[in-house]
Amino acid sequence: MFNYSVKYDIGADQTDINKLFGIGFFPSHHKNSARFGWAYNPDKRKIELYGYWYDNGVRKSEYLCDINFYTSYILTIDITRRCPRIRFTVVQKDANYEKASKIVQVSKLPRLGYYLGLYFGGNQPAPHDINITIKKV
Repeated sequence: MFNYSVKYDIGADQTDINKLFGIGFFPSHHKNSARFGWAYNPDKRKIELYGYWYDNGVRKSEYLCDINFYTSYILTIDITRRCPRIRFTVVQKDANYEKASKIVQVSKLPRLGYYLGLYFGGNQPAPHDINITIKKV
């Protein structure tokens, strides 16, 4: 759940994707990984969610949907290794409504992975304290 502390204005870097959570694969998450990303869009006054991943060292992202402040969502990343792909899903919790789902093909998904947590940026630090409620389920 995002509160109003995630509103920010950092000028030219406003569209940089911040990282929410995901999985990195050894040896480096800059080689292979899958994460949810987010950015605050002041024109829409909404939070934009993205699928964000590295595929064999190539950084990629795709817009998924806009979400509201103070609303709970269930975000899932499903990994399929046999035909390597990543599925990003966004469900609005209270309404049990699927807002977005995106499957992306990747070249490979190594077996050994690790948790990736919240990270602001891009290339700039957070302009102020940002509070996001994340609960593992």
